[in-house]
Amino acid sequence: MPPYKTLLTTESVRRYLLQIIAKSGTEPVRLEPERDLAEKLHVSRVTLRRAMESLKGAGLLMSLPGRKGTFTNPAASGSVEHTVGIVIYHSYVGLIFSQFLSGLSEELYSLGYNCSFTMLPRSENTPEKEAFELENSGCDCIVWHTQTPDDFSVINRMLADDYPVLTICNPNYPEWGHPERNWYALDMDAGAEIASFFLERGCTRPLFCSNELLRFRSFAAKMKEKKMDPAAFFLPDPEEIRKTLPRLLKAKKIDGVYCSHRTLGTVLKVLPKGCAVPILSPHSTDQELKGCNPNGIPLVSFDRIFLQKQCRTLGAMIARGIGQIFEGKISRTNLCIKGFQIPKGKG
Repeated sequence: MPPYKTLLTTESVRRYLLQIIAKSGTEPVRLEPERDLAEKLHVSRVTLRRAMESLKGAGLLMSLPGRKGTFTNPAASGSVEHTVGIVIYHSYVGLIFSQFLSGLSEELYSLGYNCSFTMLPRSENTPEKEAFELENSGCDCIVWHTQTPDDFSVINRMLADDYPVLTICNPNYPEWGHPERNWYALDMDAGAEIASFFLERGCTRPLFCSNELLRFRSFAAKMKEKKMDPAAFFLPDPEEIRKTLPRLLKAKKIDGVYCSHRTLGTVLKVLPKGCAVPILSPHSTDQELKGCNPNGIPLVSFDRIFLQKQCRTLGAMIARGIGQIFEGKISRTNLCIKGFQIPKGKG
């Protein structure tokens, strides 16, 4: 092992040992000798013993008469919880994430898995060092919620080690890309629903103000079904939006506008008062809109309750992927989620 590997905490070692206990089966399994196990985990023997003693006290590890070493207790192996590690974007836990976590935990429970969850902090270490720390955190798998390009070197290193990490992409930032495999996104087919929103209102020339290329592809496909050229109404750049949107509106060349979180402020600031075309935007709070909607433009937003339900759905889908990991059946290919739609009858 490289010299940069750091000491793991007692709790991390304890979770590592719990994985061994959970997989030990119906016969006692002897743990590696203390010296070898401490060297393998790059911890002191004092730290290792502290973790082992806590598990012995809980009846999960035991000694056997006439035999050297420490053994798993088969009678207790079935009661050992699986541990799911979660890495979250900027350590932010809000309403949407809590709905995701609810869907995740409820689905795992319904599948018959006894699980606990641990939030794993990011470190300022090198990718090699951080990958090692996460891989040896004692978790059965890790869910990486909303990774950024800075995270990919860590994630791809873990995937190369065949460590089970499932990543959730943010479709609002397609320029971020995604890891090499095993990634999820909630609304990959949202573009078709965005197109349907405008078509249902008789709009034939909606302007797509976003660089969300995945959404635009399905948006374009839906528009082409109706013999329309969506490429003529695609403005991904905020500067181009500022220059072009007012002119298109004045010339009546567009009859609807879709904007993303990234472009919402720009669009609202250039729309004139009394703008009559439908404006479809991501959900935003009144506080978020206060400084960027000076003309009070009416919007149709993604419904908050609907988004919460979608996040619960995402959690349930991730849970089924975790179930595959627990059963040793995890796919090495991409795992994608679809199922976004805009609520009907709004605006």
